[in-house]
Amino acid sequence: MDTNLSDGPSKQAHSINWICEDSNLGRTFIYNEIKAGRLIARKAGKRTIILDSDYRAYLAALPTTGEAAYVAPFISSTNQSAPARISAPRPSPP
Repeated sequence: MDTNLSDGPSKQAHSINWICEDSNLGRTFIYNEIKAGRLIARKAGKRTIILDSDYRAYLAALPTTGEAAYVAPFISSTNQSAPARISAPRPSPP
């Protein structure tokens, strides 16, 4: 990664592409975090930008490795508010 928060002069705002490169997270994950309200984004015309202070606050709020890991919710086309559920297969009836 060529750029990161500790290199050179700090920018006031970042593009989604920069956030993805810096955090090594995908665009879909970043947009889902924005939609869920965990990462604050702003619009400048058609561009979506994230203030440096909001990005740093988002990173600081992420759980540490000792805490329970965050799992992004699965959004299906039929129920857009239901989180993903992982369960063992049900035994077949006798």
